[in-house]
Amino acid sequence: MADEKETYKRHPIQLEFLKVVELRIKANLDVDQEIETDTTGFTLKVGSSQYDEGSKTIAVKVAASIDSGEEHAPFDLFVEL
Repeated sequence: MADEKETYKRHPIQLEFLKVVELRIKANLDVDQEIETDTTGFTLKVGSSQYDEGSKTIAVKVAASIDSGEEHAPFDLFVEL
């Protein structure tokens, strides 16, 4: 088998590493799952750094949350990468 580094052509944009900053899930198990809840509580935030010519990298942060603000929501979720 040939060395993969020699035969694999990298895409110009490569994920160097992925770090989970925060992951939070709150399950409301006492809630009737048949009740429709307000789904307008979805939020997505994205940020990035300037291009670093020395390391040829850009840092990107993404955060998403689902928080209906209702007592009867089946769950609340927050993820930050």
